[in-house]
Amino acid sequence: MIYLSNKDLYKEIVVSKNMGKLTREAQKMFDIMVERLLKMFDMDYYTREECKQTAYLFLYQRWFNYNEEYTNAFAYFTEVIKTGIMTGFNILYERKKNGYKKIEFLHYSNMDIS
Repeated sequence: MIYLSNKDLYKEIVVSKNMGKLTREAQKMFDIMVERLLKMFDMDYYTREECKQTAYLFLYQRWFNYNEEYTNAFAYFTEVIKTGIMTGFNILYERKKNGYKKIEFLHYSNMDIS
């Protein structure tokens, strides 16, 4: 198991904000956080993938809003991820409630692109 410290995450976010884009190391840290937080929820594969993508969307929309004066980056991004996961879950719930069926993934290997 890879240990992720608040100090390292904070440092990478500050560096990323100064660069104007996320460092590869910050992206890896986000990956670790998303995967660990998803384990807290009991979901099927389709729901898990939808919630994961919504969590990433929230992260990439909000990472630059992080205020460096607040040194607990881990808590901030944990809440962003959890909000993204729950939003993804609620979107799926609304779709199901309104009678939408699962969206099947396209397999590009089976498509004729010529």
